[in-house]
Amino acid sequence: MMEDALIAHAKAVSIRLEITPRSKESGIQGYDEWRKRIRVSLREEARGGAANKELLRMIGRLFEVDRDSIKITEGLRSRRKTVTVAGIGLEDALRTLTRGLQ
Repeated sequence: MMEDALIAHAKAVSIRLEITPRSKESGIQGYDEWRKRIRVSLREEARGGAANKELLRMIGRLFEVDRDSIKITEGLRSRRKTVTVAGIGLEDALRTLTRGLQ
């Protein structure tokens, strides 16, 4: 089901996320079947872009890509975001996200 949150592009994958800022821990928490989004918790508060910066760092570490390969393409000021990661394929993204589940 998690694959429903992923959108494949020619040389990238977009990932639909549901963000919970100000959490105890940062990480991938699971999959929301109703919203078809991957649930992510972040320690940072959603002020001044702090949560977005933490999200980009976390995604970069998870996928082992540099910051220039990741962009928030939808929902910059929303809890519902889409992040696009360049240089990865759909199967790699699914495998990495599944491995990253807490």
